[in-house]
This record gives sequence, C-alpha cells and structure tokens, in this order.
Amino acid sequence: MTDHITGESKIHEVMLLGEVGKEPERELSIRWSHLPMAVALSDTRAMQPVVLERNRYNPEGVSHTPTCPGTDFSNDLHAEIAEKIGLWNQDKVNNLKYFIGVHGPADSVGVDCWFELTRDDGQKVFALVDHTENPKKDNPEVDYIMLVKPDRDMDNGVGYQTFVKRTAAALAHILESKPPDEELQYED
Repeated sequence: MTDHITGESKIHEVMLLGEVGKEPERELSIRWSHLPMAVALSDTRAMQPVVLERNRYNPEGVSHTPTCPGTDFSNDLHAEIAEKIGLWNQDKVNNLKYFIGVHGPADSVGVDCWFELTRDDGQKVFALVDHTENPKKDNPEVDYIMLVKPDRDMDNGVGYQTFVKRTAAALAHILESKPPDEELQYED
C-alpha cells in the first residue's frame, strides 16, 4: 500500500492540488497516523482556507477556499465536476467543496484531497482522492486513485483537458451514486 513517492512527485502533488501545511511526510505520519478518518478530515478542513504559494500551477499565489480552489487544476476539476452534476444550472455550485489534504492530517491517512457534495437533504457525500504516479498503488481508504503522468496529463494542452474531464467524470459519478457516509457527517 505504501507509495514510494519521489521528491519530484511530491512537489508535483503540491503544485497540482495545493497543500495545507509544510510538514515533511515522515513528521505527518508520526503526528497524525493514529487519527480516525473522520477526525483527520475534520482537522484538515479546519486548516482551510489557505494561501497557496506561487508555482507553475498557481502563478499568482492565490488563496484557496473550498468553493473556489486555488490551483488551476483543482479549480478546473471543481468546475468540471459541478457542470457534470448540474450544479451550475441550478445555481448550487457552492454545494460542491474541494479540500486539500496534502501535508495535513488527511494526508497521513492517505487522502491528498477530497470533494464534498451537500445534497438537497443536507447530507454530505465525500469523494476521497489519493494522487499518485505509481500505477500499482492501492489505497483502500479512498474512493479514487488519481493516477497522473505529468508529461502526458499536465501539458496544458489536449492531454490536460482530457485528464480533467476523465477525472471529473469519475468523481462526479462517485458523488452522485455513493450513499452518505454517516461517520463523516458534520454541521457547517
């Protein structure tokens, strides 16, 4: 289950998804490895909004909020999922939130980011995501393993658009078909 991620891969993960903290991965696992998933997500959620550092995917160094993700990739993915679910048409785009898990408590339980959809009945559905460049990675704690090939998927051309659309379609399907997880529910 361990993903022996290279330093370059971790940097790519941060640039793509954003990060909520600066702790080295080893420190994260020591500090937060004992946390149950609900606590790890709650503690990570409390660390946001956050101002993201400038980088190739976030040239302006903009703020990240759950309804307006800060990196170009997370923003594009959020918008594409909202469109696929039909939230733009219903003016309910704020019902979809994106949370960064990288370098936070959620990262220590294998969650690099997640999307939350608040349904009309107030129940929340979670799509937990693990980013990797390792095609053999397995993580039973998440709903979706986002396999990224930086040279192919992040070229800001056709490969990028295809990757965003494919990932958004998978996450939209999870959010629409998954029952609410009672353990993870919380009050706004």
